Amino acid sequence: MAPAITNAFAGVDLGSQLDVFADGWAGFFDLLDTAIDNQVLRAKIPLIGDQLRDAARFVGNLRDKVVDNLETAGAKTLSFVRQRLYEAVGPGLKWLQDSNGDGLVTPAT
Repeated sequence: MAPAITNAFAGVDLGSQLDVFADGWAGFFDLLDTAIDNQVLRAKIPLIGDQLRDAARFVGNLRDKVVDNLETAGAKTLSFVRQRLYEAVGPGLKWLQDSNGDGLVTPAT
């Protein structure tokens, strides 16, 4: 019988690795940018026009804003990373919306 997945990660403390989160985020999006440039943007797809370029711009904006926020000074705790992600995609890029109708965009607790 295979061990439960929770047992496999029982000793892993991801909170101690958050100082490299920005590097991982940037690396992932660099790979995504390369894939988009090499595969998607070279394709000639009728009726799509510049919409693929807009998608590529979205990916680049997301990467840049999140990395900039994560590289600010501060202890790289889980709450730090959560707050910086919220600031990047909420007030920073205005991609988050009010989820409870109170007129405010606030991070989940």
